[in-house]
Amino acid sequence: MNQALKLGWILLVHQNLWMINMGGKNRIDITGQRFDRILVLSYNSTKNKITYWNCICDCGKEKLISGASLRNRCTRSCGCLAHEIRIMKGKKTKKKWVDITGQRFGKLVVLGYTDDRKRGYAIWRVQCDCGSPEKTYCTASLTSRKHPTRSCGCLWRKR
Repeated sequence: MNQALKLGWILLVHQNLWMINMGGKNRIDITGQRFDRILVLSYNSTKNKITYWNCICDCGKEKLISGASLRNRCTRSCGCLAHEIRIMKGKKTKKKWVDITGQRFGKLVVLGYTDDRKRGYAIWRVQCDCGSPEKTYCTASLTSRKHPTRSCGCLWRKR
């Protein structure tokens, strides 16, 4: 440890992160750590008090990302995650639509795809477990994080 201090390296353990003195300024060394789909490869540079890191995504794309955006989960992938979410929601992308036939959303089972669109979203035929006639819902209402559709209305009627 005395040799490290003589060389000018200051090592402190704080929440499993190493603080390393790089060029006279303390930075959190996040080399080798994973943030969602991003793996940090090495330190790159500091511009305007923002530290940038060389990173690689699980899809293989390399990208330069700021340390703050990684730690605050503002950047979770190179952009491939947002693309996959758009496909799952049924929005138009360069790739084809994802078929969610057979998937279950609460008490609803997706029976098939209709050729209709609602604000760019795909419309799906669904059947509820309660036995009501089949209905149609757009992808956004089935896959919404805040207020997803989970039944034909039978859950509300039982209350």
